[in-house]
Amino acid sequence: MSSSQEQPPNAAPSRPSALAELAKHHKETGYVLIGLAVLWAVLPIYLLVKEAWLPKGSWANALGPVFFWAVAGSLITGVIGAAAVLATPGRKLGEVEIIRLLLLVLGGAVGIITALLGLALPFTHAYAPIFLGGVEEWRKQPVRLYIVAMALVGGLGLTFLSLQLSRGVERESALMRRLLYGFNAVFTTLLLGAVLLLVNLLPYVPKLSRYDFVTPIFAGTYDWTQSRLYSLSDRSRATLADLKAPLKIYVFLNAGGSTSEQVETLLENCRGVTPQISWETLSTLDQTRIQELGREYKAKITEEVMDFRGPQLRLREGMLVVYGDPSKEQTAFVPRTSLVKEDPSPDGGGGQEVFHGEGVLLKTIRSLTEGKQVVYFTQGDGELDFNDNKGDSIEGVGLLLTVLKQHEIYDLKEWKFTKETPKVPDDAEVVVAARPEKLKPDALKAIYEYMGYTYDEANSGLTEIPKGRHGRLFVLTGVSLENNQMVRSGLEPLLGKFGVQVGDDHVLTLQNPNRPTLIQVETSRKSANPVAKALGAPNRELFVFEDVRTVKALPGGGAVKAEELLVTASNPVWVQTDLTEKPSVAAAAKAKDANARFSDEPIIVAVAVSETGPAPGMPNDPIHSRAGGEAHPRLIVVGNADWISNLGLVSGRDGKMKYDLFTSCLSWLRGEPDIGASAVNLDEDKVRPRFTLSLSPDVSYNMWLLPLGHMILAVIAAGCGVWLVRRR
Repeated sequence: MSSSQEQPPNAAPSRPSALAELAKHHKETGYVLIGLAVLWAVLPIYLLVKEAWLPKGSWANALGPVFFWAVAGSLITGVIGAAAVLATPGRKLGEVEIIRLLLLVLGGAVGIITALLGLALPFTHAYAPIFLGGVEEWRKQPVRLYIVAMALVGGLGLTFLSLQLSRGVERESALMRRLLYGFNAVFTTLLLGAVLLLVNLLPYVPKLSRYDFVTPIFAGTYDWTQSRLYSLSDRSRATLADLKAPLKIYVFLNAGGSTSEQVETLLENCRGVTPQISWETLSTLDQTRIQELGREYKAKITEEVMDFRGPQLRLREGMLVVYGDPSKEQTAFVPRTSLVKEDPSPDGGGGQEVFHGEGVLLKTIRSLTEGKQVVYFTQGDGELDFNDNKGDSIEGVGLLLTVLKQHEIYDLKEWKFTKETPKVPDDAEVVVAARPEKLKPDALKAIYEYMGYTYDEANSGLTEIPKGRHGRLFVLTGVSLENNQMVRSGLEPLLGKFGVQVGDDHVLTLQNPNRPTLIQVETSRKSANPVAKALGAPNRELFVFEDVRTVKALPGGGAVKAEELLVTASNPVWVQTDLTEKPSVAAAAKAKDANARFSDEPIIVAVAVSETGPAPGMPNDPIHSRAGGEAHPRLIVVGNADWISNLGLVSGRDGKMKYDLFTSCLSWLRGEPDIGASAVNLDEDKVRPRFTLSLSPDVSYNMWLLPLGHMILAVIAAGCGVWLVRRR
């Protein structure tokens, strides 16, 4: 009786598999493999002849990863070929099983050595400069990258395909099972190494194109520390991204210390923003390299000290910052004492270490790239005093200037109209007029010309000067009365040309009935101005001004665009136009009047003005300006000046925020990106607290006892579990 497994008489014979065909011709297959092995052996011989035996050659160049890969591949292929020729089927292994085994070993072994070649090539002298050179070098020599990728991916792929030969037979053959599991372990290890290598390299790869959405995920920094220890501020990133020339930083710090680690983290983050930055760490043991730098930067990196031998030169600790091309480079040295400061705890505890490196480096870079920005304060016509440093003075701005000088990017000067200084100096980046009263005609004329206008006496108005100066003016007015009338500075016609009107009025509130002139102010929620956005949501700040006037953005068009910057936050609030009545009396009357009317909308108290110039090559007229190019900041007008006075900055809790507001306005006028940056906390301090664990004797004893008891209980529980399982 025939078995049900037998084929029907009419069934076509099954087609032999590829392995069965190779098994029939195993000797021919072996000879082919031996021929391939001989051809493969030509490569290491060629390398020896070219790199070692010819003149100017070296054994080090010959005996590289490619040489050993070729030798190993030739030997593996030759041995497998010989085994295929000499193979004799037996009871344990038939012809098909022998070919399957040989092909599995051949493919797996060649795939592994090829993947190892791909991992080793980036460390060779021919490939290392390319991989370390960044994206620019990668784009110049993509073939080398493809070779490494093909070796790594191709080797892993060949190993994976070879493993498929054992699928289905590993349960029947112990030898196949051992080979499969062995090769699988090696393959998984290599694959894991390749993935880890890729993941660790991607953070150092800049975004390759606008369609590259992968590298930014790896290259981004995720910092959840309270003081942002491991990331850069937006201001720092904007400044670094604006670098136009190479920036080289030499670090002279002892390796292994906390300062050195923080500096390295800072510089790695900086290099992630722009490829213009490179850095090198040097220790006192690198005498050869230090001597090379000493010949060029001796005055910067050394200092004179006295010992028993007399005056000696000693290497300074810190960072040497070099900006620009070698022909016109600029240098600055940042000492270690400026990078880190200790802040001891008041109770004698661990205290904290404050790292100032980011802010100090940022200031140094800006001083090298931009030079100091000259800001003039007008003087001589009732303005806030440039030289008054008294903390309780409402007539001086000395404290503000002291903090601004800490930026090391501002050169602050006073300008007073005299015969020697008949015009605003040519180097003025911004002119600040802080509460001017009745400016002299000649001073007004000079400011008009600085802003690009001249006074036309015939028409009693201002006319624009063709191709005149386009200065930037920061006007801070105030409530100044004379015979119950607002004192006019004389700048009103100029402000009108820029679409701004300062009201002859007084903003009052009933929020504090005892001081109705004390007004809370915030940045406008409607404004698109960068200052309003930076100091607005989500952490909108409130500023306290006293004696405020309204500032209106007049309707109009053309090249000038005036938009509100600051508005009142106090409620209820109104505009007092009757200046003959004292504010306290007016407030008392409002409080008693049941039908008193207040402002339904916040009152505008500051305006920012930008001007759009014509596109390049177009006529300079209003029509072409409206359809012109980029908008340039020209003017800021604030209806109060006392908030930047010494008293205004030190009284109340909003002094730091007023610093921020003033410096942000300066930055916007100068077209700089550091808007919203703090003038007080310019250094972007990174605070690293040091914790001291204070324990009572009982708590300390429990900390030793409890872990020991838990370990003993865990061992007993595991033993009981094993005993119960084995009892079953």
